[in-house]
Amino acid sequence: MRLTLIRLADDYYEFIWSLHHIATDGWSSAIILDECLQIYEALCGGREIRFALNRPFRDYIDWLQEQDIEKTKTFWRQTLAGIKAPTPLTYIENKQLTLKEERYDQEKFKLSKEGTKALLSFIAKNRLTLAVLINGIWSILLSRYTCRSNIVYGCTVTGRPVDLAEVESMVGIFINTLPMNLKLNVEQDFLSWLQTIQTQLVELRHHEYTSLTQIQGWSEVPRDLPLFESFVVVENVPDSQSVLGWKGNLEIITDKGEYFRTNYPLNLVIYPESEIIVAISYDCRRFDIATISGILTDFQIVLEYIMANPFVKIKDLSFSTARQQQVSKCLEKEAVLFDW
Repeated sequence: MRLTLIRLADDYYEFIWSLHHIATDGWSSAIILDECLQIYEALCGGREIRFALNRPFRDYIDWLQEQDIEKTKTFWRQTLAGIKAPTPLTYIENKQLTLKEERYDQEKFKLSKEGTKALLSFIAKNRLTLAVLINGIWSILLSRYTCRSNIVYGCTVTGRPVDLAEVESMVGIFINTLPMNLKLNVEQDFLSWLQTIQTQLVELRHHEYTSLTQIQGWSEVPRDLPLFESFVVVENVPDSQSVLGWKGNLEIITDKGEYFRTNYPLNLVIYPESEIIVAISYDCRRFDIATISGILTDFQIVLEYIMANPFVKIKDLSFSTARQQQVSKCLEKEAVLFDW
């Protein structure tokens, strides 16, 4: 991580803290920021401050050593049985792109406060989570774009085991990436599809500590291929309590990821702010801005429609006109894969 102090005037400074995920995760960063602000406030007031010791990260390492690796291996082999290659993004890639150098860009849209409130009300009413809803929509989009009923994509988890006491106060790197392997039934209604996803996410929680390298080694996907090419991130970082209640002479600006990229070509990122942000980070060598904008439009169309019609059958969901034409061409060639 890098700490930078910039003097802009005799009585005005900027202090910038930037760090890589390899050092800590977002949850831990909030804990560290809380403690830093408490120390700063104590120093300004000439007071001593003593913190209760958080449970150390090494206890999590010890917990990992106690897990049943054979049970975990069996789970992942069964979960990924029959998957021999990543779900292809062939029908949404632009083969005409000539960009050679690696470059990522991002497109996004923001829900209004009213739209955000309606969305949160929808998931509360149906006893879901935001992550379940987002995974439900993305799985349908990916299935429609690739003409496949069986799809695999990546998702992030906090990685903090619920059966490890005081894990919420630990500082370290817990966040993990796991594959979601889903098989859609187009006759199923959307709400029951969300319940299917919720069940799978609960099952994953029991094995969410497993490294992606291990999981791939237990799968049938060759090592020279990725397990998936698209990735879903629903930011789940607690707000810094010190920042929320801060009344000192510092202005705190937390950047929750206006720019996001991974090693995967297509990343859907959700920022649960007061106005929820839906963003897609993408590899400019494979996708153009028109395609990404179209995907975001489809996402918004599906989101608004299912909130008004939660029992709509998956096969009856409509997309944007341009996307429908693209999918129609796809189905003409590979209708055998998936009969929408």
